[in-house]
Amino acid sequence: MISKFPKVAIIVPIYNVENYLERCLQSLQKQTHQNLLIVLINDGSTDQSKEIAQRYVQTDSRFMLIDQQNGGLSHARNKGLSFLEGKLSSSYPPPPIEIDFLSFVDSDDYLECDCIEKSLLELQRHQAQIVCFGINRCEENGAKIRSDFGIFEQVSKNQVLDGAEVLKQTRKNYFHSV
Repeated sequence: MISKFPKVAIIVPIYNVENYLERCLQSLQKQTHQNLLIVLINDGSTDQSKEIAQRYVQTDSRFMLIDQQNGGLSHARNKGLSFLEGKLSSSYPPPPIEIDFLSFVDSDDYLECDCIEKSLLELQRHQAQIVCFGINRCEENGAKIRSDFGIFEQVSKNQVLDGAEVLKQTRKNYFHSV
């Protein structure tokens, strides 16, 4: 059973996304589920991305920023995981509390305001360990181009799969998200 107010950590790798980052971080800040720790990993950005991230850290205690030399997307995500596990050097404080759930959000994406809340409800309703959901591809102005559900396009909406079926679907289809 999921506690009423589970703590959700969201890792956001950042690299030269100044045109998209504000919308991404606003969408995280406005989540209806507020018990969040949002770990921003600046992966050596050379544009204004770091400064945008710092504004959120300064005004919202749920945000924290880890700065590193450019190492790529996977390295940035792994740095966030290392932080949550308390494995970074003493220059970074340990995470403030235990984390119940983890999510990754790309810095050029944004979430609907109730995405985390709905995901937690589905986890609880099905006693699941993971929730997957589709995406809407949008124009720069926000107009929806199309919806995409990745590897699970053949799966009915709200269908619950066991681990073996997820692995089978993953092997059969291209999987484009973490």
